[in-house]
Order: sequence, then C-alpha cells, then structure tokens
Amino acid sequence: MKPVNVTFLALLLGSAPAWSQAVQNAAPENAGRTPIYRITVVGRTIKAVNYEHLSEPTKIDFRGTVLAPQAKGEAVVESKKGATKIDARIERLPDATRFGPEFLSYVLWAITPDGRATNLGEVVPDADGNAKLHVTTRFQAFGLLVTAEPYYSVTQPSDVVVLENAVRPDTQGKIEEVRANAQLLPRREGYTLNAGASQAQPEGKKLSMDRYQAVVALYQAQNAVQIAQAEHADTYAPDVFQKAQQLLQQAQSYESRKASPKQVITSAREAAQAAEDARTITASKKEEERLLAEKEAALRAAARAKAEAAVAEQQKTAAEREAEEQRARAIRAGEAADQPAAAPADLRTQLFEQLSSLGPTRWTARGLVVDLNDAAFQWNAAGLQPPALDALAKVVSILRAHPELKVEVEGYTNGTSDQQLMANRAAGIRDYLVQQGIQAASMTARGLTMRPPAGAPQMRHVAIIISGSSLGIS
Repeated sequence: MKPVNVTFLALLLGSAPAWSQAVQNAAPENAGRTPIYRITVVGRTIKAVNYEHLSEPTKIDFRGTVLAPQAKGEAVVESKKGATKIDARIERLPDATRFGPEFLSYVLWAITPDGRATNLGEVVPDADGNAKLHVTTRFQAFGLLVTAEPYYSVTQPSDVVVLENAVRPDTQGKIEEVRANAQLLPRREGYTLNAGASQAQPEGKKLSMDRYQAVVALYQAQNAVQIAQAEHADTYAPDVFQKAQQLLQQAQSYESRKASPKQVITSAREAAQAAEDARTITASKKEEERLLAEKEAALRAAARAKAEAAVAEQQKTAAEREAEEQRARAIRAGEAADQPAAAPADLRTQLFEQLSSLGPTRWTARGLVVDLNDAAFQWNAAGLQPPALDALAKVVSILRAHPELKVEVEGYTNGTSDQQLMANRAAGIRDYLVQQGIQAASMTARGLTMRPPAGAPQMRHVAIIISGSSLGIS
C-alpha cells in the first residue's frame, strides 16, 4: 500500500546532454506557458559495451546517479543470433514524482556509441522500489540508462537519468565510449503546459498495488495527451490525436466505474502510445515545415540576387554601349572636320606624307590618326616582327625630331573576346617606342571594342594618334 497524489503539469527539459544531474525548483514566473520545474544537468559520458556475439552471458552493473544515489542493480546480457537479451534487476528506485509532479514512470534505454537512443521498456518498481525487466534489442554495442519520464511510451530520453550502467571487472566485451551530444541525442521540447491545464487531483490516500498501477497508467495517459495537444497534435495529426483522446476517455470511464485495473491499464497505455505517435508525427511535420520554409527563403534570396545582378549587368551594358557610341560619334565628327588651321602647314604635310605609307591616315579632332592593319602588321609569340619594326622606325624618327608631340596607341576589335589581345598589342607598340627613347609620359595605350555592322566579319587593327600644340591640337 502506498499514497498516490500526482499531477499532470509537465517538465520544461534542458538542452544539454548528460548522464548525471542536479535538481533545482523554479517557481512559475507568470500564468500560462511557464516552466514549473527545471533540471540542471552536469555533462558526463558513460561506457558502452560491444557484446560481440558472446558464447556465454555476461553481467553489467547499474549505478545510481546523484539524483538517486541509493538506487542500484545489475543486468545479465546475452548476445544471441539476431538480438541481444537483457535481464535487468533494479533496487531502491525512488518514486518518480520526486523529480517533479510530471514524472510518472521510468524507462530503460539502450544508447549506441554514436548516440542513438531506443526505448527498451518501462521499469515498474514495486512498493519497495524494486523492479525486474526482461527485454531484447537489435543492437550489439550499447550502454544502458534509466530515466524518469512523464509516460512510458516516450521516444527520446529525458535529462532525468537515475541509473547508468557500470562496467564490472568480469564484464565480457569490447568497451566503447558513448559519444552522445545535443545533436545525436536531441532533448524533447514542448513539455511546458498551461498552468490551468491540469485537473484537480484527489488527496493522497492508500490504494492497493493493482489499483495504484491503474491510476498511474491513467495519469501517464493524461500527461501524454496534454503534451501532444500542447504541441498542436490536434492540428498536425488530428486522426491519431483523436484516437488518443477516445482511448483516454475510455480509460477514465473504466476508472470512474471502478472497472478492473487491467481494463484501465490497457486503455490508458494505448492512449499514451497513440498520443506519443501523434506527438512524433507533429514533430516530424513541423521539421518538414521548417526545412521547406528555409528552402523557400533560400530560393527567394537567390532569385533576388539573380535579378539584382541582371539589373546591374544591364546598367553596365547600357553605360558601355553609350560610351562606345560617344567614341564613334567623336571619330565620325573628327573625320569630317578640316585640318586644324593653327597647325603649321609644312609640319602637317610632312607628318601626313611620312605616315600615310603605314596605312590609312586621316586628320581628326583628336589629331593625325594612322590605322595599322592587323593582317599587314606582323606579330608572333615574341612580339613585333619585321616589317612591323621597319614601319615603326618612321614613327620613331618623327617623334625623336618632335619630342613635344603626344602619342596614343589604341587596339580595336569588333569581337569582345579579342579586347585584351588588342590591348596587349597596343601596349607592345608603346613599349617598343619607349625602348627607342621616346618619352613614356607622352604616350598611352589601351584596347577598345567597336560595335560592327550586322553580319560584318571580325576585324582587328591598331591606331596611332599623334597630337600636340605644334599641330594645333593639345
């Protein structure tokens, strides 16, 4: 016989992974969704054992954590083909409600070395806190934990670890560290309920063990349904959640009619399992929604970036097109202009006659322009070649005789892929003139792209523009 007086308010769980804990109370800060109990955890690892298809059973101990230092036990583990058998015996477990009114059950967990947790079954202590459990797992390497839980069918362990396995000197198997962390062993969320959600509880009174177990099973089912509802399972998994509610109502009806404890327990446990299924489905759908929202946000951001880049490229292209048209208009205007009146006739004539043999020569507003045809102006990997060097010798002699003159070298192409090539050729001519003693400060070189007429073949040429105050063009 033992007193029963448990409530339904659930736990706001911590987020850190740990196997030993210290407990502290936290009073409600305000009405509504507020935590009524907190667990402060202290990180620690446990040992996992790889039982390696042992030919004989081996033993492993259970050791109480700081939450239940008096608790202890042992398990006989036997690795068989297709499964590992565990016969656990636990002593001196305290009442689960000691860790918070929401805790109504204990669960045995198998934790793999990579941190995966599997619910092996509910640990049901008797009035003296002793329990036995006979279960199997498909894992071969695992550690064992016992945690306090709000109901038996949870799918992730709480932070309230009361027992952990301890390797004995005679334990057979390969010992491994459990590398559990917050990512591999995520903590449950949504365990803070509305303070007004719990129902009034009966005062503590003595019950027979079978009736006590029925009442605890009913309370677990109520906890499971309330937790699922707090996570909006009625929206995300309405059919499964409705089934859980119906099973809970059935269990409550059995209890109110003082039906057999077996009927109450059966319906209550089915209700808790359905509620946990609804909660799990809800968590999965919420995660899908979160991932979808992140994907859509990323797509929108990428679309915005692409649109902004396209606008920037259009603006850049329009500006470059306008600049090219302005240069073309200036060239056409220069070709139609008369020779500068201020330039001495003899110097203009001399330069025109000397340079016209190199290619088409004309006066423009920028100065005397000589076009060096790309086909006739020979180049190879080493740079300028004869007769190009012979032609440039005339330019060198003129510039040496008239050091006040300025020179611009421009490489033109109507193919955008050749702009750098023509810039390099213009720079090569400039460098050659510098090597011949012409002042570098009086020369510039650049590559330009001209828009060709529709259907025009690709053309390249280098232009030399000579200007200066002695020609009437500064």
